[in-house]
Amino acid sequence: QEPVAPSTRQPAAQGCDHGQEEPEADVKAAEERAADELKSSRETAASRSDLVAMLVANVILVLGYALAVWFQALEFDGRARETVAVVVYFPAFALLLLSGVIELSVDVFSVRVVGHGRYHSSSARWNRVVSILFIAAGVLDIVAFVYWMRRDFDVEDVVLLISSYVLLAMAILVLGLQVQEIGRQSWKESITSDRIDFVANVLVFVLSVTGVVLRHMQHSPKEAFEERSDRLEMATVPLWLVSSLMYVTADVIRVKTRVADYESD
Repeated sequence: QEPVAPSTRQPAAQGCDHGQEEPEADVKAAEERAADELKSSRETAASRSDLVAMLVANVILVLGYALAVWFQALEFDGRARETVAVVVYFPAFALLLLSGVIELSVDVFSVRVVGHGRYHSSSARWNRVVSILFIAAGVLDIVAFVYWMRRDFDVEDVVLLISSYVLLAMAILVLGLQVQEIGRQSWKESITSDRIDFVANVLVFVLSVTGVVLRHMQHSPKEAFEERSDRLEMATVPLWLVSSLMYVTADVIRVKTRVADYESD
């Protein structure tokens, strides 16, 4: 009886299996690369839209504070109840509210890829809280102005006092969140735009504390306190404009850096 040759079916079958696994592995790797590229392109697009939104929001913030300074100048000149002062006031706070709404929309409808200005938290929830507090303070200021026009000064003082505490809560939250961010690295490792934002946020905090003190002085029955608070308030409004200009400066640096990165890629 002749010896039976070993079967080659199994090795052949195994050879076929290996031949099928390699294309499947290649396809899987290609799909993963495509998914990574798509994710990267989406993040780039989100980052670009975020850069545009934050720059627009802070430019609008500057315009709002510029009009607020104009109103303070009219008030200092004794023209606060003239039509021109009213026309200046409402667009000023409308622009401030619009700035806050734009920032809020970024965290509601998109993903904030780049931190800037008042928004340096990695959590969209905290960024939303910052925007809501800013918007709430602006709305309360408008309500107070309406009562001022009606010469209901007692209600105006109370509303402004509440508004000042809301703004202070926002400033504390903003500064605390950015201090946490800096704590993850170090001040020396922070980029220039973030340092400018930090200085601006410290200024906002100081102005917010000052605002609370001024509102209590205005709420005081002593006329001397009220007169001093009015003068100090006129001095602080330009500093709010300075803080917003610092935000825009930081954003311009940030945009230039990002554009250079995109071009190099």
